[in-house]
Amino acid sequence: MEVVSRQGNRENLEQAFDIAESLGVTSLLDAEDVDVPCPDEKSVITYVSSIYDAFPKIPEGGEGIAAHEVDPRWSEYQSRFSSLLQWSRQQTALMANKNFPQNPVELKALYNEYVHFKETEIPAKEMEKGQVEHLYKLLELMLTTVFVCGVTLRVVSVCLCSIVTLCTCIET
Repeated sequence: MEVVSRQGNRENLEQAFDIAESLGVTSLLDAEDVDVPCPDEKSVITYVSSIYDAFPKIPEGGEGIAAHEVDPRWSEYQSRFSSLLQWSRQQTALMANKNFPQNPVELKALYNEYVHFKETEIPAKEMEKGQVEHLYKLLELMLTTVFVCGVTLRVVSVCLCSIVTLCTCIET
């Protein structure tokens, strides 16, 4: 915001319109159209409406997540991912070091271990992996939304300043 306060109206408007256009907002106004004592009311309202339409829609599962929740979710993701990765590496090393017994009884016991691993541990870890994937997608959505909304809110802020100027003109 410090940069915005140091720049002139025209530079702020041009920057806001460029950012808005990069986010998919149709370029309906130019800085010259708005940086006047009384900008056209309908044009400004139409433009602000198009900004609202370009806001990112938060898909199901992302509602109610505030920006301050990103850090704890990130820590949870790192912890769960690290745990899953460590388990995977341990199991891979364990299986790489297996010597196949020559005795049929020991071979049967090894097979039973494998069946238990396949039917019990693998499904649990696959479910855990799915939860980690879901957490990752949620984080990705949160970070994208926070970034895009932050930029978009700056555009809206500059446009709202123009609306305030417009309203002041209409009142007088």
